[in-house]
Amino acid sequence: MRSLLLGWGNSTPRQLAAYERLHRRVGLSPVTVIGSTLRGLVSQRLFARSVAPALDALEGNTCMVHLFSDNGFLAWAALLAAGADVRGVRAVLLDSSPGLWAARDASEVARRFSLGMMPVAARVLRIEPRPYVPAVTPALYGAFLAYQRLRPGWASAMRGAADVVLDRGPRCPHVFAFGGRDELVPAVNVRAFAARMGALAEVREHCFDDAGHVLLFPSDPKRYTRVVEETARRADADA
Repeated sequence: MRSLLLGWGNSTPRQLAAYERLHRRVGLSPVTVIGSTLRGLVSQRLFARSVAPALDALEGNTCMVHLFSDNGFLAWAALLAAGADVRGVRAVLLDSSPGLWAARDASEVARRFSLGMMPVAARVLRIEPRPYVPAVTPALYGAFLAYQRLRPGWASAMRGAADVVLDRGPRCPHVFAFGGRDELVPAVNVRAFAARMGALAEVREHCFDDAGHVLLFPSDPKRYTRVVEETARRADADA
């Protein structure tokens, strides 16, 4: 059975290679697509183009979707909005997602984006990756706050992704895995969305109490492997 991995913002193929190996170990054939966060800042249309290769992975195939963080969630929403063929999707596994849909205002969106962009900022500046760096994180926060004033519809489109997923997504089992120490996508946001999804489809939750954002696999490899394996087994049973 095929699997579709939708990467987190500014992730690299090398970072997702460990997840591809995991998928192969449990009998899946993975295809990885990483939506371009930078293109998404320019326009939603360009972001949708960056994830368009995933349409072929879904077309006519029995498949499990494994998405990461809000970037993966936005990619999933973009695919659904583009009319992706999801008749073969048998399970959706959400890792550290979604969170932006619950951001209350422009300040909260800017805070989350500034934290989310810190890994790529650290790579560019060649500094140690940390959730908060004096001067750098506040500068990113101010930039994203100003950006929303210039493009007020941008944040609304991000929050609206949740409605797209609920309205157009498959009614197969959804598995939510999240970290108890995730500051970027708090557990309360994931659980609130899972409750909404639970009115439409079977839902399971797995909280990794000591894990931060998209750090579930490194925090407890054996447990994470079991979650992926169980999700894949359920998807295969429904194929």
